[in-house]
Amino acid sequence: NNNNNNNKRKVDDEKIQNNQSGSAMLTLEGHTERVTGCAFENPRSLWTCSWDKSIRNWDVETGETRESFIGTDTSARTCLALRRRTDDLDMSGTETMCVIAHGGTDNIVRVWDPREGNSSGGTMLLRGHRMFISSLSWSPTNEHYLLSCAFDGEVKLWDTRGNVPIHSVKAHDDKCLAVDFFGPDRFCTGGNDGNLKFYNLPQHNLEA
Repeated sequence: NNNNNNNKRKVDDEKIQNNQSGSAMLTLEGHTERVTGCAFENPRSLWTCSWDKSIRNWDVETGETRESFIGTDTSARTCLALRRRTDDLDMSGTETMCVIAHGGTDNIVRVWDPREGNSSGGTMLLRGHRMFISSLSWSPTNEHYLLSCAFDGEVKLWDTRGNVPIHSVKAHDDKCLAVDFFGPDRFCTGGNDGNLKFYNLPQHNLEA
């Protein structure tokens, strides 16, 4: 019994030492420039974007790239956000079941359906910002609503059934760096000015 206790204590000590050492459990290599965004679709599937202009889907169990999207534009990818599709259900975690919004240094928000692959028809372009896109957030209650913010200090609400923003606010005098929905009709922003700001969305813009 004493030997068993000593062995268990040794294993526990090794686990603690490994945790304290800060060693990475897994390293995924493939991007060639800085990685600017990552989001899990499910526990096995990870999406990332990078200044190398690509969006990649990783199988974190095997460490392999499952899909890669490189557009015909020259924009670096600055951020991404996932929305799970409601028309399909994949229990195995091996099929792509999301729509991906991503921002770029060309001031454009793109909404991409990976089912369409690299075809131009699979990407919607949302134009309106005047500087780099810095953050994106899908609505928790409406699959069509997407918030974006940019270095121009503005936040825009998009209904992705169209390509014109249905609401826009100058959230910060300086760069707006982060945005997230706060419930169905409010959002929070973070800016280069060090401030967090909360806004209500006009109800007349929030149609089903």
